[in-house]
Amino acid sequence: MTTAVAVQKLNSVKDLLAKLQPQIAAALPKHMTPERMARIAFTAIQRQPLLLECTQQSLALAVINAGELGLEPNLLGEAYLVPYKDKQKQYQCQLIPGYKGLMKLARNSGLVKSFQVALVREGDFFEYEYGTNYHLVHKPKEDNADAPITHGWAGAIIDGKFEFTIMTKAELDKVKSTSKATSEYAPWAVHTDEMYKKTALRRFCKIQPASAEMARAVDLDERADAGLPQYNDKVDIGPVEEIDPNETGAGASISKKLEAKSSKPTEVVIPLSDSPEFKAAAEGFTDDQRDKFDVTYRDALGEGDAPDDAHAKAFKAATGIVD
Repeated sequence: MTTAVAVQKLNSVKDLLAKLQPQIAAALPKHMTPERMARIAFTAIQRQPLLLECTQQSLALAVINAGELGLEPNLLGEAYLVPYKDKQKQYQCQLIPGYKGLMKLARNSGLVKSFQVALVREGDFFEYEYGTNYHLVHKPKEDNADAPITHGWAGAIIDGKFEFTIMTKAELDKVKSTSKATSEYAPWAVHTDEMYKKTALRRFCKIQPASAEMARAVDLDERADAGLPQYNDKVDIGPVEEIDPNETGAGASISKKLEAKSSKPTEVVIPLSDSPEFKAAAEGFTDDQRDKFDVTYRDALGEGDAPDDAHAKAFKAATGIVD
């Protein structure tokens, strides 16, 4: 994908999220705002460029599904926006709940208390028994974080009694090996231990009382594992215009809009964060400041600003300078 098309896609996604704010708002729980959800989703998409290759229909659906569950994608491990190729070799975006997201939904339901999820490693003391002497004891060994995993377990107090589910490493690996969400960009590749925990927690949640949100999250997660398309039958997002990488259709219309807004050539250059001038000016920037610079810079270019003007605007945004 060329830089010009990437900027066009970013701007198109930003416009899409703005357009869908009423639908996002309708799906969100009361404590969340559509502006925050759109901002978090846009940041997640910008940090994973391959999401720009996904259909905007699937991007919109994944964001709305996250909003419906009250999970913030790519933040604190609650959920992930993940690109994958369907049978037609077209990139689609799916929402994959994380184990922290499932725990959040379980706590919000009020049906369970004192959730625990853990991985057992060689050297840990681990004992459990079913039947009349039903119990579980797990005492992790100190300095054992890198030892091989032997089990994963999840448990919670339900109606005053501690309930739990155990999975062996072989069972965890079987789920991993059959999951379609195992590309280099998927959580299985990047957050393997957390996905092991999520797998044990998902099995636990399926056999315990569950809220509608929990059941929905488990269903979305299983569909992602199976490589099946996700859905939302409560919200109609309508037709979504896609960006054509060959500069036709939506891509061409955006280029014409840029040309109409500025008499200067609509040349899109590589962000100056890669240049010696920027590195000198931005010495000491934090990662968040660099992200803010890049987002502001790309937005300014998309609005028709000249590169020098876009650079100045982005630098002010990153450093908090106010005219």
